[in-house]
Amino acid sequence: MNPRERASRGIALVAVLWMVAALSLLVVGVSSAVRADIRFAQQLRAEVQAAALGDAAIQMAIRDLGTRGDRPVQLEQAPYTFDGHEMQVVAQSAAGFVNLNNAPESLLQDLFVFGAGIDPGQAAILAARVADWRDPDQAPLPLGAEDEAYVQAGSRFRTRSGPFEAPEDLLQVLGIEYPLYDKVQGFISAYGQSTGVDPLAASAPVLLILAQGNQDAVQAIAAKRASGDPAIDTTRLILAHVEQGGGTVYRMEAQLVLSGRMWSRVRWVDTAQAGGAEGIPWRTLRVEPVRAMGNVGGVDGS
Repeated sequence: MNPRERASRGIALVAVLWMVAALSLLVVGVSSAVRADIRFAQQLRAEVQAAALGDAAIQMAIRDLGTRGDRPVQLEQAPYTFDGHEMQVVAQSAAGFVNLNNAPESLLQDLFVFGAGIDPGQAAILAARVADWRDPDQAPLPLGAEDEAYVQAGSRFRTRSGPFEAPEDLLQVLGIEYPLYDKVQGFISAYGQSTGVDPLAASAPVLLILAQGNQDAVQAIAAKRASGDPAIDTTRLILAHVEQGGGTVYRMEAQLVLSGRMWSRVRWVDTAQAGGAEGIPWRTLRVEPVRAMGNVGGVDGS
C-alpha cells in the first residue's frame, strides 16, 4: 500500500470516528431531551392530580362546614380521604388576615413594618397610598398619592377609587414592588368585611403584626389556642386592630402527598353565598394555583 492510499484510509477513519462521535452526542442530547420531557409530563400530571384531589377535599370540608350549627373562627384542620388519598384541610376565617379594603392606615402601616420589615416612615407613606388607591376621591392624603402622582412617577397604573378585588392588586399601588408584596401576601386578603383581625383566626406572623413585634405575646396566644383554652389574653396586642367575629369567608387549604412531594391547593370561599357551580350553596371567590411545598420522605403510591 503506497503512502497516498494509507493517507486516504487514515482520513476516512478519522471522518468515521468524527461521525460516530457526532451521532453519540446526538443520541445523548435526544435522550436528555426525552428524559426532560418525561419529567415535565410527570410534573404536570402530578399538578393536575393534586389540584383535582385538593378541590375534592375542600368541597367535602365546605360541605361539612355547612352542616354545622356554628362557623369556626379558630384555625381548624381535619383529615379527608378521596380516591384512596389521605389529605388534610385547613379552614381559616378571612378575619384572620389584614383586609386591604377595610383596614385602617395604622394597621396597614404595621403590616408593612412588622410583616415586611420596612422603615416606619416609608410604611406610613405606603399605608396612605393604599388608602388613597381604594378611596373614591382624588384628594390625596398628606402622605398619600392619587392619579397625578402616578402620572408624574411614570407609573402605568392609576388609583382604582374602589375596592381591591384580589391581593395582587396591591402591586398597582405606587411604590409597592413584587419583593415587598411577596413578603406580605400571606398576611392579606381582599375578602370579607373585617376592619381588624381576629386573633383566634390569625396565623403567628399576623399575630406578630398585631403585637407590633412582641414575640412573647404571640407565643402566649399560640399556646393558649393550641390547648383549646378560650381565655386568650389579647391585652398585649394593639386593641384598636383586634376584631372578634368570624364572618362567612374562609381560606380553605388542602395539603396532600403525591409522587413524593407535598402539595397545597387553596380556595377562598364565601359559605353564605349561593351561586357556585351546579347549584352548590357557596361561592368560590378565588382559586390559587396548586403548588409544591417540597419533597417528603415517603412516596405516595400513585
